[in-house]
Amino acid sequence: MLGGGFRKKSNRNNLRKKIDTADSDDDDGKKDKTELPSIQTPSNAPKTIKTKPNTMLSFGDELENDEEFVIKRTKASSTLENQVKKEKKLKKRREKNQSQELFVEEKNQDQNLKSNMLHVKTFSDDEDYNFKQDDFGVSHKFNIKQALGTNGNIPDAAMIYAMKKKREQARQFGDQVAYIPLNTNKYEGRFPEGNSRLIREDDSSEDERIEMKGTTATSHPQLERRKQVAKALEEFQDEDSGNEKREEHDDEIQRWEEEQIKKGSHMPTNVPETYGPKLPLNFNVGMLMDPTTYVPHYAMTTLQGYCNQINNLTYSAPQYSQVYQIPSQDTYVYSIDIIGEQLRQQVDAKKQLHHLHKQQLEKTDSDLHFSLDNLKSLENKTIDISERFTFYQDIRGFARDLIECLNEKVKQINELESGMHSVLSSYAEKLVIRRQNDVKDEVEEISGKPNTDNDRINNIRNRRIAEREGRRARRRESRKGVPHYDGMSSDDDVIPSERLRYEAEQAKILKDSESVFDDVVSDFKSIREIMSRFEQWKFAFSDTYKEAFLGICLPKLFAPFVTLEMLNWKPLEVQTNIDLESMNWFKTLIVYGHVPDDIDIDDDDIKLVPNIIEKSIIPKLTVMMRDVWDPLSSKQTKLSTCLFQRLVHDFPTITKESKTTKLLVDAIVTKLKSVVETELYIPLYPRSLLEANNSRAFAFLERQFWKGFKLLSNLMEWNWLLSQTKLQELGVDAILNRYLIIALQQYPSPAAALERVKSIVSILPKEWFEKSDQIIPGLQSVSRYLVSLSNIIYKSSLGYNDEQEKKRSTILIKKTISILMHIQAFDEARLVAKEFKDKDTRNSPS
Repeated sequence: MLGGGFRKKSNRNNLRKKIDTADSDDDDGKKDKTELPSIQTPSNAPKTIKTKPNTMLSFGDELENDEEFVIKRTKASSTLENQVKKEKKLKKRREKNQSQELFVEEKNQDQNLKSNMLHVKTFSDDEDYNFKQDDFGVSHKFNIKQALGTNGNIPDAAMIYAMKKKREQARQFGDQVAYIPLNTNKYEGRFPEGNSRLIREDDSSEDERIEMKGTTATSHPQLERRKQVAKALEEFQDEDSGNEKREEHDDEIQRWEEEQIKKGSHMPTNVPETYGPKLPLNFNVGMLMDPTTYVPHYAMTTLQGYCNQINNLTYSAPQYSQVYQIPSQDTYVYSIDIIGEQLRQQVDAKKQLHHLHKQQLEKTDSDLHFSLDNLKSLENKTIDISERFTFYQDIRGFARDLIECLNEKVKQINELESGMHSVLSSYAEKLVIRRQNDVKDEVEEISGKPNTDNDRINNIRNRRIAEREGRRARRRESRKGVPHYDGMSSDDDVIPSERLRYEAEQAKILKDSESVFDDVVSDFKSIREIMSRFEQWKFAFSDTYKEAFLGICLPKLFAPFVTLEMLNWKPLEVQTNIDLESMNWFKTLIVYGHVPDDIDIDDDDIKLVPNIIEKSIIPKLTVMMRDVWDPLSSKQTKLSTCLFQRLVHDFPTITKESKTTKLLVDAIVTKLKSVVETELYIPLYPRSLLEANNSRAFAFLERQFWKGFKLLSNLMEWNWLLSQTKLQELGVDAILNRYLIIALQQYPSPAAALERVKSIVSILPKEWFEKSDQIIPGLQSVSRYLVSLSNIIYKSSLGYNDEQEKKRSTILIKKTISILMHIQAFDEARLVAKEFKDKDTRNSPS
């Protein structure tokens, strides 16, 4: 409340009201405060009290047992409580001795305080409240009428402090009629043991149960007097509140407005120091004791505040010269300048407040526009998010259905691929076995050993011989006029019935492949349908498309369709099959995710086809090179090398670091080693048997030599893929030195042998001889054979009398030297030239 202009409403909810005597004393003796009476209006709620016969004291003989709370204490708690009570008794004794000494010292000070107290007229002159000190033989009386002062004045701090001290002394040392002790054992022994309100130490220590009961109304004279005063105040306030409540709200607002106007219009000066808001001029403390006098509520509140302030003061000296006064007239000096300055300050404050409000308005307006824009943006985003959500749900369902479909169809596709591979590999295996049987049969024929086999085996062998000779006759007929060496043919011809059966098995597999996706909806039938759905995702929501790592998943999703289309892919038989660009899947996927004239080189989808080549085509090609490829077939070798060169050149994923590429190279090397060990065979015949050029032994030797030469030639086709070390290991060490040199050493004609050596050297890679000026270690056996061949040629020339024959021998020796120079065998070439020159010089006529 401002300026005490409003009266605080009484609390009607209190069920119990009492008048305190401002006496407070803790059991522990830690606080010592005196408060002036604080009157509270009791509640008007009806209260039913069960009365008992009253005694002369303020406590009844019996207590009401309205409610009973029983707490069972433990032995430890009882022991602790007894110990605490003993300490309290000792402390009280010490405080009593100290207070006796303090009373004697303050007696003289109290006499001085009396002279400084203001005398006010009280409500009644017939009541005196005396405080005596009989225990020490000293008597002292305190007259309330003198202490309260004259009518209309407020007691100062000194007077209130003196009242407080006297009541404290009366509480500690006297048993006066005017003082009502609240915590004393004065009436101990006068009440029945079971109904006494006081809790004695002996009872609490002996009884293990604590009973808490309600109390009854008492009839002590002093308490009854105070209750009557409170009741009278309550009745008076109730009578007046009926009229005041109707005008209370308007009066409070009016008083508050008047106070605000007074504060804004003038500022009082020379106002004596006060301790609270103004009280009515006709108000004095004695009015509090008169039950017929109306005491404003704010006055009671003000007086109670004085008491609280006084309780917090520390007594130092009885020198109090300043009293509570009310100014008799307005001492404020009015000035236009002061008022103008105040108005200017208020205007400045209002301007600042207006500026602040303006800034807040602008910020609010900005926030509003931002919120509206954000709302529109969020609405638009909601539409976009809704579309995204719908699309993602759709594409998720599509992907799940596609994966489920492919999981079912991949098994069938793999079975078809395995079936086709089985047909091709069985066909190639039959050709290899037929070649091996032909070699065995021919060796047995030339050896002339007696045949001990049964008729069935002889019939089978005779049929094989007849088929072999028939195939050779047909090839010779087809090669008329074309230079050819026996043994250079791969001998892969088959009879028409075998070819028809082979083609029929392939046709059946291809027909079954056409019905794989017959029971599938159109969305999952072809690569184009699936590709269109993922392209839609990429073009519409590229950010999530990239986050989904579709570039990694798509090759595996499209692989079953690529495998199904390539079931009839036979790159080792047909020239056109090595052209992957002509296939439908390649034409479709090469443009996946790209817009014409707008190709992003950083897009992962550019590698879609290369990844499919690496993960689908290369593994398929690896299996074919391992099980179907015939290294003795020049056609298959050239087609495979051509295909592999294009793959390496056109697709960046086919590198030597690629795992699939390494597997392919290993398969090629393994196949070559296997053919060298199982297909090559060089017979050893005596020279007499080979001297006849038309003998079967020389023809067989010739055929086996050219067979080895063909294998060496096909091996050198992989020069760009295989390392030089690997090629020299397979070509020079395994084929040339182990087979071909042995065959050349059996040739009866040095000229024919030299021509075959020249053919061998011509197919060796030139890079082997350009990078070094020394002979390759594997070719040293060739150089030694050439040196020995030159000696044979020279010796044979000595028996010739014909100059043409001698000249032919000289030419052969020069060719020998030329071959030695070509393979970097310079020392051997100089040696042959020197020996031939020396021998020719010695044998020439002088």
